[in-house]
Amino acid sequence: PIKYVGHADLFRTIGGEWFMVMLAVRSKKGYTTMGRETFLAKVTWENDWPVVNKGVGMLTDQVEIDLPEWDPVEDEHSFTYRTGFKNCIPGSSRTYDFTKKESLGDEFLFLRNPSKDLYRLQKNEGLYLKAGNVSLKEQASPSYLAIRQQHHSFMATACLDTDSLKTDKEGADPKAGIALMQSNEYHLRIELSSGKAEAILCEKSQDKVLGSVDYREIEDTLENFHKMPCKCFLRVTGLSATLGFKDQNKEFVIAKDVDIKSLSTEVAGGFVGCTVGMYAIDENEGEEREICFKEFSYAAL
Repeated sequence: PIKYVGHADLFRTIGGEWFMVMLAVRSKKGYTTMGRETFLAKVTWENDWPVVNKGVGMLTDQVEIDLPEWDPVEDEHSFTYRTGFKNCIPGSSRTYDFTKKESLGDEFLFLRNPSKDLYRLQKNEGLYLKAGNVSLKEQASPSYLAIRQQHHSFMATACLDTDSLKTDKEGADPKAGIALMQSNEYHLRIELSSGKAEAILCEKSQDKVLGSVDYREIEDTLENFHKMPCKCFLRVTGLSATLGFKDQNKEFVIAKDVDIKSLSTEVAGGFVGCTVGMYAIDENEGEEREICFKEFSYAAL
């Protein structure tokens, strides 16, 4: 399942063993949605020439390393320790409670060159994401704040205040939600406005609405839908996705078993893989609105 191997560096451990680190991908049924990751292989030397994984000739699923365990949380010289533990350990599940955070970790990403006031954190209130008029389909800097997809199967949830989507202006309502993004031409999103929610798949820059519901339909299933900030989710299992809303006990699904092969390197191109995160857009002219996100979580499944 490991392919696209390259860009390697050799190094020797404190114990005298040689290894090689390199980039490669873990595909799923021939499709790659996570982009290139770092892989490790043992190296031996024969006639002053490095031999990678002698007798195997390819990367293995497991590598034995004769080194003491290292914990970046305990090592005062580690980047994690020196920055006050604001960054999550790569590959871990995490929940970001924006009502309690003073800054975001370095795992958060933007698209291209965002404005310096794209977002702000307000204690006890949440993260306010400025809803610009640039869509995710443009080669520009939309209002998008995300982390990288790190598992073949995961669930991302966003808890946002639907009151911040209401407007008195004529024209299109502000919209916000979660997006799984490979590029501006290929992405999947669950999108909320002031009165409805939609699941949308974008392929070759063309939107296809997979499901659309009025909030009143969701209220019939989720009794606490308007009693709490709205919690929408995007769940990925391999090469399919499900989008909807959830509370403590139930789910309301808008689109199920969505084929996301198009969000792969093999279809969309590129090696960076997908990101998943929060976004907002307001197509009305004039003063830009802020959409309040209370919480964002990413959990491996």
